[in-house]
Amino acid sequence: SAAAMAQSGGAAGSLNNERPAVVSKPVPLNWRSINWPSLNYNRTAVDGGAALYTIFGETGKKIRIDLLFETGVYSLPRAMRTNLSATVDMFLQGGAGSRNYEELQKLLADNGIQVTTSISSVGQFQVSVEVLNSDFALAMTALEDMLLRPRFDRDALEIWKMEQSDGFQSLLDGGNSRKQGRFVEQEAIRLAFGSQHYFAHALARTSKPEIDKVTPEKLRQIAGLLISRTGLNAVLSGNITAQQEQSVLQLVRKIPRLTPVTYTWLPERVKTTESN
Repeated sequence: SAAAMAQSGGAAGSLNNERPAVVSKPVPLNWRSINWPSLNYNRTAVDGGAALYTIFGETGKKIRIDLLFETGVYSLPRAMRTNLSATVDMFLQGGAGSRNYEELQKLLADNGIQVTTSISSVGQFQVSVEVLNSDFALAMTALEDMLLRPRFDRDALEIWKMEQSDGFQSLLDGGNSRKQGRFVEQEAIRLAFGSQHYFAHALARTSKPEIDKVTPEKLRQIAGLLISRTGLNAVLSGNITAQQEQSVLQLVRKIPRLTPVTYTWLPERVKTTESN
């Protein structure tokens, strides 16, 4: 009937989208025709396998220095991983030259010198410095002391150990999302790669028994392997002068030249046969 047809049509119409369909086609891009802007930089090779990249900027009052050393996680024995983490932190937190921890931190804070020490995504030791142009010479003096004359004061190391242990215990005691996320992540890695895989032991390496094994002697041993001119890439960027560029080159030349890095191990890519 007409009523039934209307009813049927109405029901069918309620399921139809009345908006017009828009069909888009992919636009081919000719990458070779695109003019990519290039950086205005200089590369200066330094005897011993190092290089300084200078990137000039005409604006801004800050200068940035980045040092990427060749040695890192995978060129040191696995058993030294926790000591390596401590060494990286203690370059900044353990005092340098004639200054103890508190004096070094006061110097950096009073002059707005921002220094970070870390491990890169591929396991290399790196140091970054940001400083106002007017305080560049002071920052270079502090950086030289940190790299070539680190103190690794025992008292400062004990403070580091306490902070690390407290952080680990806080993770165990807390019922927060951060704790859950870390343990879920570790379990996923264990299932994917096996319980003996390097990545599956990330939490264990920050536990108190491992932290307690860290000593100033081991830090000095690792520092003697990390700070090498061989394979060092330095980057100086900002509104810099030729004199400042020479200052960084002089520091790079003072860094000892060691035997080129040999990678002793890398994480396994496949899960080994074992009972989990």
